[in-house]
Amino acid sequence: MKLVHLTTHTDSRGRLTALEGEADIPFAIQRLFYVYDVASGTDRAGHAHPATQQLLLAMTGSLEVEVTDGQTTRNYPLTVCNIGLYVPPMIWVSLKRFSAGALCLVAASTHYVASDVIREWGDYQTRLMRMRNRS
Repeated sequence: MKLVHLTTHTDSRGRLTALEGEADIPFAIQRLFYVYDVASGTDRAGHAHPATQQLLLAMTGSLEVEVTDGQTTRNYPLTVCNIGLYVPPMIWVSLKRFSAGALCLVAASTHYVASDVIREWGDYQTRLMRMRNRS
């Protein structure tokens, strides 16, 4: 995981921040989606994608992204729209602490296939162990 600082151009008319796949982020964008109207105290996500790379951005408001690789857990506050969090495949992601009116935009490297998503923590740990044993 790493924070990605997007280039922002500012002049008297305002600000413009662009996001280009394979330039600003290390993948071609196949899907965009956004999460919003999350009730206070509600978490979202809580799953991993075996082959999908993602960039998460707080477009309005703020939220916290908790990520783990099965061994180390880290929290990233997203509070501005020109700094996003890059998440590689096989990272467990949970979205937490949404502020009122927060909107999280996600750019993904693959199209959504429900059966590809790992939604159970035990399944995630099993797949990680298999991957590590192959290495």
